[in-house]
Amino acid sequence: MPLHDRNNLPAPLVFVQYIVSLAMVEAIRSFDSGFEDFPVKLKWPNDVYCENPDFKQDSKDEDNLEFYKVGGLLINSNVLDNQYVLVAGLGVNVNNYAPSISLNTIVNKLNSGVRKTKNLPPLRHFTIEELLAKYYVILGAMFTKFRFMGFSAFEDLYYKRWLHSNKIVTLEQHNNVKAKIIGISKDYGMLIVEEVDRNNKPIGKTYELQPDGNSFDMMKGLLKKKA
Repeated sequence: MPLHDRNNLPAPLVFVQYIVSLAMVEAIRSFDSGFEDFPVKLKWPNDVYCENPDFKQDSKDEDNLEFYKVGGLLINSNVLDNQYVLVAGLGVNVNNYAPSISLNTIVNKLNSGVRKTKNLPPLRHFTIEELLAKYYVILGAMFTKFRFMGFSAFEDLYYKRWLHSNKIVTLEQHNNVKAKIIGISKDYGMLIVEEVDRNNKPIGKTYELQPDGNSFDMMKGLLKKKA
């Protein structure tokens, strides 16, 4: 995907990874009738996760839900003839039932669980060809809009799809202080967090974390330096 006129982009290149992963979430959720509420989410900065439909808890708070990773993204960028050239590699587990989990495993769990209980028609299985076609249509439209409008055109949707709004995390690189996730900075696409006290009340100190240098351990609620 080439980006012309690299000095006048409406948003830094770091936002492209957010668009590429968001497009896959939207492709999954619009795959066919009934997929609108498919439990797929974004994990910052660039992973795709699905909620385990079999994980039963009294609370629907996302802190008490179980999620599986079903996809991840890597982007390589270069400058050629005064334009950015990006190569995006996005892998999504569509069919494999082991050793991890696939989209179609989630489909089976939904069909035998909540959809059967509510007398809803079963969802059909994903196919790689159909999902890929859906993805490219959505990504193309998003990418065109991004080139003219920047990430602001997708900000609300991105926050709606991600897992992290107002979550309390531990910052490993900052003496393990606790902080609340605020959002993504509009200038350089960094994760903004605000330090909190022992009662999870903000103390007025914020940090901006680079997506290329940090990873998110959801099981531990830990933001740490990438190995």
